[in-house]
Amino acid sequence: MNHPARLALLIALFVSCSTRSTFKKIVETGTTDPAITKFSTLDGELPSFDLYGINIKKDPSIPVILLVGGSKCIPLFMYHEKKQRIVSSMMFYQTLIDSTYNANVIGVEKRNIRSFGTFTPAILEKECSDTYGLIEKGDKVDDLISVIGSLSSLDRVGDIYLMGHSDGADIVSGAAHRLGDKKLNDHHVKAVAFLSSGGPTRTFERILGVKDSAELVQKEFDKLLWLTSHKNSGDSIVDGDPVKYQTSFTIDTTPLDELRDLNIPVFIAHGMNDAKVNILSDDLLAAELLRNETRKVKYLRLKGLDHSYTDENGEPHQDLVLISFMNWIKAGYPREVETK
Repeated sequence: MNHPARLALLIALFVSCSTRSTFKKIVETGTTDPAITKFSTLDGELPSFDLYGINIKKDPSIPVILLVGGSKCIPLFMYHEKKQRIVSSMMFYQTLIDSTYNANVIGVEKRNIRSFGTFTPAILEKECSDTYGLIEKGDKVDDLISVIGSLSSLDRVGDIYLMGHSDGADIVSGAAHRLGDKKLNDHHVKAVAFLSSGGPTRTFERILGVKDSAELVQKEFDKLLWLTSHKNSGDSIVDGDPVKYQTSFTIDTTPLDELRDLNIPVFIAHGMNDAKVNILSDDLLAAELLRNETRKVKYLRLKGLDHSYTDENGEPHQDLVLISFMNWIKAGYPREVETK
């Protein structure tokens, strides 16, 4: 299919004449790569959000997976001059380019970050701020809820699944909790997915990383005590991050807190070689959620894979996660734990 035809089909799918939209309109602007489609939300004073889909299908019955990335404020797509091609920080990018799935996976760009500039090493090191990518969890949750409302209000968008990787999972859980089961259903959100994340407080995750050292564990508890009494320390830095980041992700709320009172189905996936977030954190999240015999939870534990589902030889296996998630949806969200 040529590029103009593809754009016409995508506009038909996502840009309806609906008056129910949270935003006045969603516009498709195209990209330099015909496999990647950009959509932007526009409405006067409100922030504009960019969404990117890979090999979007025209069938409106195909579900949408809304993908929220991790903590880094890196554009989803950049042009790498040396490699003479587009490079991406978006989870599942390569497997979506190489294979066909019965879902439209759409990545959410963080606020005020713009893709398709030229890649430079400095881009990878650029820090998040209150105006670039945002810092506090609550602000990021606000943005995701705006995107959900805008997308779900389009007449031709059906079922939506929220998926977060690493920090993105915290944003997804925060949005789900803020909306609640009824509003999630009103927005056609059928399930949430947490990739390489965790459920209890971040302090627990950090303790897992130093559990063999009594002194380092003590330091983590000392940091926790300090944070709880210095919530209003502005832009002070702790462990390389602003206090307001640490507070909003570590102290104020956790995914486990947010998910306890919801009934929405939950998918969890974690690599057993994840050095960034210990899999024991998700073991605990799954164990707690599964205590409720009616809660629909799938927990996928992957041997030999790291934070991004890559093996020790550098080979990616992100397709295992996406295939498992799609099969779980098709099977009606069964309760199961799988180690493979």
